[in-house]
Amino acid sequence: MEACASAHHWGRELQSRGYTVKLIPPQFVKPYVKSNKNDTNDAEAICEVMSRPNMRFVTVKNIEQQDIQATHRIRAELIERTAKAKQISLRLLQLMEGHSSRLEISSSNFPQYDRILNTGEDHTFATDSVIARQRIFHTREYPSRLVLPVIPARAL
Repeated sequence: MEACASAHHWGRELQSRGYTVKLIPPQFVKPYVKSNKNDTNDAEAICEVMSRPNMRFVTVKNIEQQDIQATHRIRAELIERTAKAKQISLRLLQLMEGHSSRLEISSSNFPQYDRILNTGEDHTFATDSVIARQRIFHTREYPSRLVLPVIPARAL
């Protein structure tokens, strides 16, 4: 089986019934997946990897080992988020009244999302576009704020 959290659970179940379980790290399976990721292609890749004579396997973890691993991953993620929050807050502290900072503002995220032409035309058929000029003003009369969500690296 390809090693993942649920594979360790099923590995324990199968071992309790007398089966020999071999778990393969996902990074060793991935090079053998021939096309799009689906169950059929994954199974074919796992069979290919199993036939390799020098393949390394992962031992089935017990529940305590999985708990410890999860704790370490959560801790590492919290450290990463804390560091990013400190970096952002330090940068924002530099934005006092009278100071300025360049901020890039985008109206779209092409090609992930549809492009925005800023012409009012249907983006499906139109070819011409207009560059959008966007500004943020910040004064005592016109206070503004910038909300920066923290997006995990995996989401990008």
